[in-house]
Amino acid sequence: MRLMGKNPVPVLLGLAFFIVMCVAVAINSFFGSFSGSREELLREDSRKKTLNTGKLQCPLDGALVDRLPQDRPVAVVIDNLPRARPQSGLTKADLVYETLAEGGVTRLLAVYYHGEASSVGPIRSARPYFIELAGGVNAILVHSGGSPEALELLKNSNFPHLDEFRHPRYFWRISQRRPPHNLYSSISNLHKLARDYGLNNEVKVPSFNFISDEVKEYIGEKKSLQSDEVKIHFPRGYEVTYSYDPEEQTYCRFVDEKPHLDAATNSQLSARNIIVQFVKTNVVDGQGRLEMALTDHGRALVFSGKKVIEAVWQKPATDRPTTFKTMDGETVELLPGQSWIEIIPQNTKVSF
Repeated sequence: MRLMGKNPVPVLLGLAFFIVMCVAVAINSFFGSFSGSREELLREDSRKKTLNTGKLQCPLDGALVDRLPQDRPVAVVIDNLPRARPQSGLTKADLVYETLAEGGVTRLLAVYYHGEASSVGPIRSARPYFIELAGGVNAILVHSGGSPEALELLKNSNFPHLDEFRHPRYFWRISQRRPPHNLYSSISNLHKLARDYGLNNEVKVPSFNFISDEVKEYIGEKKSLQSDEVKIHFPRGYEVTYSYDPEEQTYCRFVDEKPHLDAATNSQLSARNIIVQFVKTNVVDGQGRLEMALTDHGRALVFSGKKVIEAVWQKPATDRPTTFKTMDGETVELLPGQSWIEIIPQNTKVSF
């Protein structure tokens, strides 16, 4: 008692306050681990259910698979000129990017991880931004030649790529179309080529944030901006429209107001999710070649399940994935299925 001095009351009060605070922190910590929104609880529950099925979720499209592929993803540069349509193999891609190329045309980058296609093409040449997009998902870039800047970048780096000019026997050309719109390969050919040349290293593939049906039903009840149609005003002849199909919960794709078909299946291309990424874009030479600031941050629009989500994209380094977050700082949630990421200049009009 002598340690308290003559008046023990302040010390006792201080000790009592300390005990109360400790109890409060302990209670908050205990209940905090079980608290949170219904959305968070459902998401965690859905993850447990996914684990209980014994399946794994593909990081690029959210599909449940028995095991993740041993082969590294391949990202194939695909022609999108009118005489290259319909292309082959796009319905089998896990993820598809669309960007402008020189002259106001668009070109595609189709990424295959667990997706398999016996015919993919027409395959076209590389640009620097395709290298960066492939690097963001740890994929091997597949191309046929490239712009001088792209070829120089590939030459001076260790970036994994497969060029038809160097490995022609793994590719073929069809007689129904004229060069250069007639070059094809298969995903099995490309994986074999990657293995033969020691490029098929085991890598960690970054994952999008996919939600389950339970979470989807709850989120659908929340009030949000919605749209049945998305129109991206690329230059004439390449304008893209996505029309929402409520039964399939997908967006049917049209180019220049015509259904965009897959040659292998004769079915219309569709997307479960559409991400529109606005980037700083500049013309860099007399040929109209473009430079895109992909290692940066900016505005994005996400369309999923008819909802419209204002978002922010960020890519901190060339070898890091691009992240998409809501205006509240939460990672954007997508429905399982193929996503199309539309990379467009900042001044491109998008109607919805």
